Amino acid sequence: MESIPVLVGIFLIFGVPLLLFAAYTTVLYYLIRKIPNTAVRILAPLGIALLFLFVELDNPFFILQALAVLLPFPLIEGHLQAKRKGVPVFICVTLTMFYVFITGFATFMSYSGPDSSVGPLFFDLIQPCLDSFQSDYLFKVVYRLMQFLEAILVGVVVYGILLVAYRVRGMMGGLKQSDSRDQ
Repeated sequence: MESIPVLVGIFLIFGVPLLLFAAYTTVLYYLIRKIPNTAVRILAPLGIALLFLFVELDNPFFILQALAVLLPFPLIEGHLQAKRKGVPVFICVTLTMFYVFITGFATFMSYSGPDSSVGPLFFDLIQPCLDSFQSDYLFKVVYRLMQFLEAILVGVVVYGILLVAYRVRGMMGGLKQSDSRDQ
């Protein structure tokens, strides 16, 4: 009984923002899907993301993460056998942002001072080069770019898992239909 408030607290801290962000990204996907030109529809998330990478905003983190998850989706959209194309986007955003939240929380908790390398995947390999430039703007741009690339990588992995899951589900459904025909 004592663990129920803790579970509710964890859900409120992580679950509600994840679901709201997934809903936001799914709506963004449906808006981008309304663009009639296929090339523009595919390149729109990349163009908007590049704009937000270089614009001096306080924190375009959520916009960049949404666009990073939407970027690889047109490549597999035709291969998914989903009736509603927004469902895989919603699932992918939820799992990708869960990864980003957990790694961000772990990074924040492991931060031990200005000398420690804290950042997204592979950022510690680039950080010594950035320190030699001594530019805050360049540091922010590269940090955002690494977060963006990390979200793309995680999104591609999640989309791959979803693609395999839909294929297996389709094969299992085909087997069940052929089994019922034999009887």
